[in-house]
Amino acid sequence: MTGLLETIQQRIQELKKERDTWKSMALEYKHAFERQTEQLREFQEICFATQAALENERMLKHYKRDAPDQDRLHNDDDPDGYRTAMIYTHTRPSSGITLDEVPCQYGNNWDMIDLKSFITDKNGPEYGHALIHINSRVNSDSTLNTDLPQPDTFPATLIQKRTSDLNFLVIKGDLAAALAKIDVFLRGTLTSQERVELLLLKSGVLVGSGTEWLCDALAQCSEALELCDRHPNLRPSYLPKIRFQRGMCYFRLRMFQQALDSFIAVGSVGIPQDRLVEYVNLCNAELGAARALNRRSAFEEQRTFAEGCIPRSKSADRSAKRKRRATQRSLHRASKTFRLPLPSSWVTAK
Repeated sequence: MTGLLETIQQRIQELKKERDTWKSMALEYKHAFERQTEQLREFQEICFATQAALENERMLKHYKRDAPDQDRLHNDDDPDGYRTAMIYTHTRPSSGITLDEVPCQYGNNWDMIDLKSFITDKNGPEYGHALIHINSRVNSDSTLNTDLPQPDTFPATLIQKRTSDLNFLVIKGDLAAALAKIDVFLRGTLTSQERVELLLLKSGVLVGSGTEWLCDALAQCSEALELCDRHPNLRPSYLPKIRFQRGMCYFRLRMFQQALDSFIAVGSVGIPQDRLVEYVNLCNAELGAARALNRRSAFEEQRTFAEGCIPRSKSADRSAKRKRRATQRSLHRASKTFRLPLPSSWVTAK
C-alpha cells in the first residue's frame, strides 16, 4: 500500500512539473506576442506616415505641373500657395486630443472631422500625424471642372450624415481637399454600404478633377462592383448608381459603345430618366457620327460581303485569262512550221 502511495505522489509531482513547464512556455509566448504586437504598431505608424508623405509628393507634383503660378493661393505662412492640412487619424486618449473631434487646419481656418463614426477601438495604436499639402484651386485648364457630381446621385445619404463638411467641399469645388478627406475615411473601419458610397463619391470627385483622373475614377467603380458581388444585399440600391457612374467615365474616355452598354444596363430605378436618356442619345449620336465617317460612298453603301467579292473574282478571272493567252501564244510560236524551199532539180526544166 505504501509503494502505491509513493507511486501516486511521484506521478503527481511529475504532472506539477509538466504544468509549470507549460506555464512558463505560455508566458514566454505571451511576451513574444506582445513584443510582435508592439512592433506591428510601430510598422503601421511608419507605413501611414510614408503613405501620407507619398500622397503629399504626388499632389504637389500634380498641381505644380498643371497650375499656373498666377492662379495659386498666396498665403503668408505658405509662400508656395498650398494650404497645409495636419490630420490626426487615430490617437490614444493620453495624447491630449479627444476622440470626438480632431482638428484639421486649412490655412487660418479650422475644420473638425468626426472620427467617432469610424474609430471602433479607442485604445488602439497611435498612427501619428502627417502634413498633407492640399491645393484648394481647381485646375482651370480642364474642360470637366464644372461637371461636378450631381446631387441626385452623389454624395449618398449616409455620406451626408457622416461628413457634412465633405459635402460642402464638393459643392464649393475644392475637389483636392475633398479627395484627401475621402481617402482618410476609406482608411478607417467602414461598413460595406458606407464603403460603396465613399467609392462612388470618390469616383465622382475624380471625374470632376480632370481628364487625367478618368481611369482612376473607373477603377473606383470597379471596386464598388466587386463589393456588390460579395454582398448581394447591396445590388438593388447601388448597382444602378455604379453602372451610371461607369457609363459617365466611359463617355468621357470617348468609349461610347461601352458607355452605351452601361447606360442601358442601368434600368429605370435609382437614376433620373431624363439624364439617362440624354446620355444614351449622346452616345447614339457619337456612334452614328463614327459610322458615317467609315461608311462607303455611292452605290456600294448597301452591298453585302458576297456582292463585294464579285469584282475581285472578275478581276482574278481576267488576270487568269491574260496569263493563259500569253501561254497559248508562246506555245503557238513554238509549234509553228516553217516552209522549206523546194529543191532546184524539181523546179528546173529538163
